[in-house]
Amino acid sequence: MAMASEIGRVTAVTLAVLRALAAPPDQRHGYAIAQNARCKLGSVYPVLDRLTEAGWITAHWEDSPYPGRPRRRVYSFTGRGESGAAQVLAERARPEPKPAGQLGRRRLPRVSPAGSEPGA
Repeated sequence: MAMASEIGRVTAVTLAVLRALAAPPDQRHGYAIAQNARCKLGSVYPVLDRLTEAGWITAHWEDSPYPGRPRRRVYSFTGRGESGAAQVLAERARPEPKPAGQLGRRRLPRVSPAGSEPGA
């Protein structure tokens, strides 16, 4: 079973990349992942590197590039990565429980005792 600890810190960019990797196969190259994740390329590629090193995704160069366009690196989940991503995304979809001491509490404005106001 894949563990979130295998991929390091799970940031908002990591979550967005995991969601974007579920896109159709023609949308799994780096630029499309960044677009679908709504993140900058400079943030996406380090996450893709971490996921690759952890064995959650594989990467390969596109077989038949279109004329005039550079080859693209295409990413896809491994079986381990697919189950790990599903687990991480499910855990993060649940609302975080509040600490017991903070349930329903809110701060009220301070009120000065009667007669202690300046000019009273």
